[in-house]
Amino acid sequence: MGASGSGRSHILLAMLTKANDLHIPAFLLNQNSTPDEWREASAELENFSEKIALLCVDDVDYLDEFSQGALFRIHNLIKDSPRQVLITTSSLPPASLRLRDDLRTRLAWGLVFQMHTLSDVEKLNALEKAAAARGLNLSSDVAPWLLRHFHRDMPSLMALLEAIDVYSLETKRAVTLPLVKEMLSPKN
Repeated sequence: MGASGSGRSHILLAMLTKANDLHIPAFLLNQNSTPDEWREASAELENFSEKIALLCVDDVDYLDEFSQGALFRIHNLIKDSPRQVLITTSSLPPASLRLRDDLRTRLAWGLVFQMHTLSDVEKLNALEKAAAARGLNLSSDVAPWLLRHFHRDMPSLMALLEAIDVYSLETKRAVTLPLVKEMLSPKN
């Protein structure tokens, strides 16, 4: 559980990617998943004979009645198995969610971790690490300026970093504050 922008969906996507890299069957479901996707995940998990599989369910507090029922059935199917389930909610703990009573109590059986949004110092650190991972050398004034003058949530900051990377490559210039300001200036 955690507030918007705390990284809940990011963690699920990272787990899904790692499972796929390791050739472990993995499913990511959410409120936008179709009934067929819920049925497919359930059938695969029920018929899968291997010991390891991963089910990720994002934003469980937004599931409709059908999806809640499907998750309840899947939860019962795998609760005593070695399969892993990662479920994210809003900032409420499972016992406080507005879900079917039987599903809410089952979700409260497991471990519950609260994720917090990053502090400004942690955001700067994350931006610098993400830039380094892309091979970008940010001038020292860029990341603090972005934090002061742009949306402060991490998805927006990471999207901006990607745009800066592309613009820097297109213009064949180093990532400096003047380059960033030029990129963000309204074009006439």
